[in-house]
Amino acid sequence: MAQRGNKHVLDGLSGLFGSEEDADCTIIFYMEKNPVDDGPRKRQRREEESSEEPEKPSQPAVFGAPLPAHRLVLRRASERFRSQFERWTDTSTRPELRIPLRSEDEVPAARAAIQYAYTGEVKEGGGVRGLLAVRRQAQYLDMKGCTADCDAALKRVLKDGAAAQELYQCEAIWPDPTAEEGFAAVLKKAVTRLAAHFGDALKTLNTPSLLVQLLALPAVALEALLGSDDFGTDSESSILMVLALWMFIPVNRQHTDKQTRERLCRTVRLAHVSVPYRHLVVPALAADFIRANPSGAAGWFSVDPVHAAFATSLSTLTDAELKCLLDDSKSDPWVVGSGRLLDLTPRPQCILREGLTFAWSLDQQDLLKGLQALEPGCAYMAAVLFDQTGRRQIAANGFEWSLGIHVTREQRAAGLYLECWLPSVYQESGGPLLGMKAVVSIDARVTVHRWQGGSQRDIVETWDEDDPIVIGGSLGEPDVLPLLPPKPGTGARGGGRQPPVGGHGADGGSPLAAWGEYLRGGKITGSLKLMRPPS
Repeated sequence: MAQRGNKHVLDGLSGLFGSEEDADCTIIFYMEKNPVDDGPRKRQRREEESSEEPEKPSQPAVFGAPLPAHRLVLRRASERFRSQFERWTDTSTRPELRIPLRSEDEVPAARAAIQYAYTGEVKEGGGVRGLLAVRRQAQYLDMKGCTADCDAALKRVLKDGAAAQELYQCEAIWPDPTAEEGFAAVLKKAVTRLAAHFGDALKTLNTPSLLVQLLALPAVALEALLGSDDFGTDSESSILMVLALWMFIPVNRQHTDKQTRERLCRTVRLAHVSVPYRHLVVPALAADFIRANPSGAAGWFSVDPVHAAFATSLSTLTDAELKCLLDDSKSDPWVVGSGRLLDLTPRPQCILREGLTFAWSLDQQDLLKGLQALEPGCAYMAAVLFDQTGRRQIAANGFEWSLGIHVTREQRAAGLYLECWLPSVYQESGGPLLGMKAVVSIDARVTVHRWQGGSQRDIVETWDEDDPIVIGGSLGEPDVLPLLPPKPGTGARGGGRQPPVGGHGADGGSPLAAWGEYLRGGKITGSLKLMRPPS
């Protein structure tokens, strides 16, 4: 399409910004009287309710030098400027267009919004925060086309999760998404980027760097993330665990009011939590919500026991029973609408068909210390370290899991055990979950690397729904890892000499000699694979 207008004239107008050439008015930036954090819309209404002529505050705090401007440009670009020109009655002087700002920090954004009147361009160099600031000023000035171009620029700079997190950190200068369709589209892209960055609940819970970022999210970002259908999980119980961890951070708890906590809790799709959460965790959290604790404050889980019981019970109903019940509940505000408690849509399953693997290792020096400390008739559990988490636990199905190698003094064979723990966030809160018992199952395959005769012959153990584990307990096999017998004359414990670090085992007199088929590079290694739950 051919360009409209004379190119030379358009270029000339663009170059007039901030120039005294042909200037016939002046823009002055000054400190707004009693600024409050109420956004551009309320500030606009306050000015519309003021006197006919632009307010000239007594002894105003002026920011910077006056900006020369041009009526020909501004009155056609901004309805606000047009209105001020029409109200100007002093014909003896240049019209002064006064723009109230909260602080001098807003001057660059205000200048950029005015420059748009000349150039029709929005610069993206200021990033997300800079664009939001320009958009805010453009909205106040009613600068034609600028807010839409700012929205388009925001969508362009939302290239990754970091940009999305920055957007949510700037909520204080957002426009109203319910009234601004263009900005609502920006938020839609932002939550997509946010979900792609964090991936899913298991990835976030088991990746320390991601978990730190998530715990630093503002409530509005967490609500968007947990409410997104793009944020997958292994179980809805892990989603509730994510929320519990976030709420446990004091600054997060302090910065959420009752309404915000209610919205956050309603992002959890209670109809899809696991059986242990349905029977233990959710009822306990709901009871804590209505139980006055010593400080007089209720628990953070803003769902009362009756509604929690109703929501979690839906998974036990037949299709006909579910339809009948929901048809009869259509008028209930906590069943329908934006604040509904019930969302029956399952999230994407984050465990692929081939499973989700966590590599682990046990350092031979840690094993040696335990072996040397063993007394006759005693045993100990050597907890492995998971590579991804950097901890001795992984999170899955809303619980914490550890893998231990059970070692005895005799060392004829070692055991392999999975241990299940109530997430520490529930224990440390001192709530009603302390001391309560339930059973949990997990579909997992544990591999221990072993070498025999120059070839790798791994040992594999599996756990499934037929292998329930009591929370706080363990389940496994006591002699699944055969060990080498002691060499003649060395005894079971040997002389306790240090093995050569990084070797394929240890000399015959070391307590590690029996582990020669498992040690490589100074470690016992293996993996724990979570299997995809049956659909």
